[in-house]
Amino acid sequence: MKKFTMAIVAFAAAMAYGSEPHQKGAFQISFDSTDSRGAVAEMYAKRHLLKESNKTPPEYAVGEYTFQAVVPESYDKAKPAGLFVWVSPTDSGAVPSQVVEALARRGIIYIGANKAGNDANVYFRFRAAIDAVYNMKKLYNIDPKKIIISGSSGGGRCASMLAITYPDVFTFGGVYCIGCNFFDDVLDEQKRKYRGFWEKRNSNLLGAAKPHYYAFLTGGKDYNKPDTMRCYEGYKKSGFKNIMYHENPALDHNTPHAEDFETAFRFLDAGLFPKQYAAFKAAEKSFKTKSYAAAATKLSSCKDVLPEAQNLWDEICELADADTAKAEEQYSTDAAKLKLKLKTIASKYGACATRAKERLAELTPAK
Repeated sequence: MKKFTMAIVAFAAAMAYGSEPHQKGAFQISFDSTDSRGAVAEMYAKRHLLKESNKTPPEYAVGEYTFQAVVPESYDKAKPAGLFVWVSPTDSGAVPSQVVEALARRGIIYIGANKAGNDANVYFRFRAAIDAVYNMKKLYNIDPKKIIISGSSGGGRCASMLAITYPDVFTFGGVYCIGCNFFDDVLDEQKRKYRGFWEKRNSNLLGAAKPHYYAFLTGGKDYNKPDTMRCYEGYKKSGFKNIMYHENPALDHNTPHAEDFETAFRFLDAGLFPKQYAAFKAAEKSFKTKSYAAAATKLSSCKDVLPEAQNLWDEICELADADTAKAEEQYSTDAAKLKLKLKTIASKYGACATRAKERLAELTPAK
């Protein structure tokens, strides 16, 4: 295995052990149940095991694995949360620091298996990811339509195989980081063949996977970039609509930066939070026509979920505050005119005109 570096967040609670339903924070956990869909016979039936691994794998026992979990403090057991399953290239299943903020902003739970890195048997890596979903759904209120598979380098390759062959487990899609495999054979510009991971295309599984969302992350200096580009183009030619390719020019073969993950999740937001995303896009249109109050009303319903919506909300609030400060300076000696101007600002900016409304209240005598 090539040398691979990955930054890991140091959590004070990382040594804690979790087994209680709805536990929050960062902790290590193990499971005693396994999903029959991860059985080797099922994998053989789907004909997707890598050629070099098409041998009877060693005995597997889920209880022998430990997993690293991070459950955001915003998690509410009454509300379904998304689940982000990580296939690590190393022996540590701990959350990469680069993805922490993107997950926390969206209230998404993280789970990653330990000792399931690039040196592990690929069958174990697949099954650990499948069992992670199976067991976390027992412990948490997981949204059945928002389960994402992801990984970096060899873990990204595993994620790209699992997303397509287990669309009923990884129900939202995948985020492939500096590594992914395509399901069909493809030719490069020199007509060299690159084998797909499927021995035979499964049209049913492919049809189930196509509506899902997929983000391809790579770097300008990543030696896996050609593979990532071929895979992305293959998805496009195969009729996948919800796909995005993102390349960080400065990135080599290392886990993408936090900004790269945020770019990917802003794309995924359209599927993760469709109602809020629609409200945000409508707010953008209102903002462009300077209908700030209308934009603010729409943003009120989505700014707590979508970072982009919060950014636009903050921008409108800054405009409102700037107009308020200007009015206060211009009419510092004329309370009547200041009140009229503040009323105009409050009407123009709606819910974002907090400062203008506060000043109006100060200038209006209590009855």
